[in-house]
Amino acid sequence: MNRTIENVDQWFAKDVEEVAAQAGLKVRVISPVQITCGIGFRNDRSQTVWIRVLGTDAEQNVLCRFSSPALEMEADQLLGQQAANDLLRENLQLAHGSWGVEVVGDKSYLVVYKTQIATSMQPEEFKSAILGLASTADAMEQKLGKDAY
Repeated sequence: MNRTIENVDQWFAKDVEEVAAQAGLKVRVISPVQITCGIGFRNDRSQTVWIRVLGTDAEQNVLCRFSSPALEMEADQLLGQQAANDLLRENLQLAHGSWGVEVVGDKSYLVVYKTQIATSMQPEEFKSAILGLASTADAMEQKLGKDAY
């Protein structure tokens, strides 16, 4: 099957499940284009990573976004200038991803996210992205005194 954005609901979840299994990770399919992966840490903390179809790039490659929430925000909530600047500076230091605000339904979340070509995911890349994002988001939750995700 030719994997395109037009038929993404026919292949995306299956492909992610296969790559996750090869990487030694378990995922949960929420919909044909939305998947979650839960990560447990040694200190009894846990973190969720969302995997969603994003769209296509300039060459029509199907893209997916991995994101891990660190804070639920009000839909219209703004970050303070200092916090926003700190996150932008931290973006340059992160091994995986960048900080952003992701809107899901009527809620907004401070997330660390990464975009990847969906059709060429390798198990090593997948696992590295999941673990890197989960640990970064969990570190932010600890800084905020939370363990919500």
